[in-house]
Amino acid sequence: MGLPFSPRNKERKEPTLIRKERLTAALSLASLISLATACGGGGGGAPSSCGGTAAPCETTAAADAGAPGDGRAQSAVTKFRGDDSPMPSFGGWARGGLPAEAVARAGFEWFETGYPGDTQTNEILANAGVRPFAYVNLAELAGQLRAASGYSGDILRTNGDWGLELVDVTHPSWQDWLVRRADEAYRTGSRGIKWDAATPDVPPGKTRADVNDAIASVMQRILDQHPDMKFIFNQGFEFALAYPQYVHGMETEGLFSTSSYPAAYLRPWEDPWYWGPQFQQMKALKERGVPVFVAEYADPSSDRARELYDAISAQGFVPYITSESWDIRGWGYNVKPGW
Repeated sequence: MGLPFSPRNKERKEPTLIRKERLTAALSLASLISLATACGGGGGGAPSSCGGTAAPCETTAAADAGAPGDGRAQSAVTKFRGDDSPMPSFGGWARGGLPAEAVARAGFEWFETGYPGDTQTNEILANAGVRPFAYVNLAELAGQLRAASGYSGDILRTNGDWGLELVDVTHPSWQDWLVRRADEAYRTGSRGIKWDAATPDVPPGKTRADVNDAIASVMQRILDQHPDMKFIFNQGFEFALAYPQYVHGMETEGLFSTSSYPAAYLRPWEDPWYWGPQFQQMKALKERGVPVFVAEYADPSSDRARELYDAISAQGFVPYITSESWDIRGWGYNVKPGW
């Protein structure tokens, strides 16, 4: 199911959204740190293993009484490498055949495998101690998935660059779809979800708090079914502020190449509008133990890649340098390109 590739790097393709983010990116750093430290800012409750600790949630699921193949019965709980690290080596693949055996040997600890359902890849990675993450779009609907999603809410707008429709994440039909997608991912061997487009549009008559509450409700429903799942959010800063207990990792794209503000290349904190506030938000999350992943798009064997890798890792962030379509053997943290 799904598209042949995943949407990537929207900030380069949607300058209107960049301008919008420049206006809204000024989340209070002090508030982020204090609320994240409290780790209870939005309510909703997380499993006790997630509540307010700096380390990612520990795997606590044991063999449950479920029908075979329903995604809940487990004969054993897999312990994945990197789960206790603030900098687990991370990579991903989105188009074409994923070289699972090579990924398993390369030294990655968390790896994004694309759309849910690749049982063989997930099994290879899990057997090697690598946690497989499925890709799920949190707020955008592809036409190929409309019927399967059962979404019956409003379309808020269209992302013409990618042919996607932005949905109302507070709508029950969309929330049910996300839970089903996560369950499909789990049943086919994924033990994590990378949520893309994690700052959804606010529908008319609703607030950002309503949106965050809806996302939190979905995350809790998934964890109720699969307590050993982990979540990475791409660009989910406002959700992380409200519900840090559900954020096991945060991803962003292009933070150190600063394409819209070249003067801040390798020094994103020097951009006062977009990259600087984002950098501060990422630093605040890192300080409370959340792994921070920074994807950059360059030839992994180039001097530019070396500059980006060094600058990212110097801040305690986890670099992954790959193509915009995530279809090459990129440069991961402690994983050389070409693996």
